[in-house]
Amino acid sequence: ATREIYGHEGGHAGTDENGMMLALRPELVREELYRAELPAQAQSGMVTAPFPGTIILYEKGEGEPDFDRDRAKRLFELVSERVGAAIAQVFSRWEQLG
Repeated sequence: ATREIYGHEGGHAGTDENGMMLALRPELVREELYRAELPAQAQSGMVTAPFPGTIILYEKGEGEPDFDRDRAKRLFELVSERVGAAIAQVFSRWEQLG
């Protein structure tokens, strides 16, 4: 869903997670606190604790927060639709079992 709405994948505390919070609880999203140095690129084969950034980017150049509320609402709607369909499928299959 993130790729469909934003054109790229998200990241920890990045595009997708920030978008969902922006859609659900916009008062908790503080764009004025965002700084370009907050995101850090995850490196394959390397695990650090704590991670050296508050936002983890999994793909180079992808995943930074986006503060567009319209896109955030579309993301929430698409994710909700897909989660609802997945849950409906589970219940349907349970009913078929018995």
